[in-house]
Amino acid sequence: MSRAGFNRTTGYATLVMVLAAEAPDLDVLYGLGGPVAGLEHHRGWTHTLIGTPVVAVAVVAVVWGVSRLVKRKTAVPVHWGRLLLLGWIAALSHIGLDWMNNYGVRPLWPFSPRWYEGDLLFIVEPVMLGVLALAMIVPWLLGLADREVGARRVVFRGRAWAWFALSVIAVMLGVRVVEHNLALNLMRQREWAAGEVKRVQAGPLPLTPFQWTGIVDTGDKYQTSRVDSWVGSVHTDESEDIYWKPGLTPAIRAAEASKLGRVYMDWSQWPLVTEQSPIGDPAFATYRPVTPVIFHDMRFGYGSFIGMISGSTRVSRAEPGRSPLDGEVLVGPDGSVVEMRMGSRVQR
Repeated sequence: MSRAGFNRTTGYATLVMVLAAEAPDLDVLYGLGGPVAGLEHHRGWTHTLIGTPVVAVAVVAVVWGVSRLVKRKTAVPVHWGRLLLLGWIAALSHIGLDWMNNYGVRPLWPFSPRWYEGDLLFIVEPVMLGVLALAMIVPWLLGLADREVGARRVVFRGRAWAWFALSVIAVMLGVRVVEHNLALNLMRQREWAAGEVKRVQAGPLPLTPFQWTGIVDTGDKYQTSRVDSWVGSVHTDESEDIYWKPGLTPAIRAAEASKLGRVYMDWSQWPLVTEQSPIGDPAFATYRPVTPVIFHDMRFGYGSFIGMISGSTRVSRAEPGRSPLDGEVLVGPDGSVVEMRMGSRVQR
């Protein structure tokens, strides 16, 4: 965005925009308090409409402080008011990109706790990364060639390539919006063995805008599928792709009342909470039965990408407890919480 023209309006434009576009993810520092704190504050206040101006002010303040220490001439004069605006635009772009995947953001917090997700882009999109890398590398290579032949140095190089990259991304997003709506409509029109559909979700896959991982919610169960919006097909297996929602057992009730349970259920849009067979308490040398309760979000079974590569027509979702975003609570015989963990990290 800076190379597209903003860098011509004020000095330090690129520096401020790069820092402000990354700064919202400083909320990862909450993870130092444990995985539950990390989940609770991930995409928190720094990813909100009221948080982005704070991010912009903080970034510009840091740049201003460093510029006072390191005197450096800029190609154009520095306008600090414009830098605040550019920093805010860059921070908003971070929220926009995060909204495009299926994790989502809460931009209206604290006025609304609702999560919003566009379900348009996979968390790592090779096409977008490739075109952005091309727009960075080609001008750099052209600059090297100019120096070899002794050509005059170009002050603001890469503007056309920046517009090319942004235009390709805009077209790619437009195609994905159309195909995503087609995938949702295909799922709504289908007859499902799981029962009457209350809501549907079509999750994105990398590389292709025509393959989607589908989920339908019928109230007491979920049914997953593989949606091909290009040919207009929905593939599912009624014997393997139906996930029943267990009832509220005492162990599940205790787990949902735990800190991890409250945070997870506040975040998860498609939760599946299951009680496992009792195991030995890891804190005791002698056997003391504890009941694992697994918190799983149906959006994040990563077997779908493997199925796409192998050409499989059905979605292969990770079983509950095996996804990096799964939570686990060990509940003791008396209903106490013995241990909480996210993935391989234990909450201390």
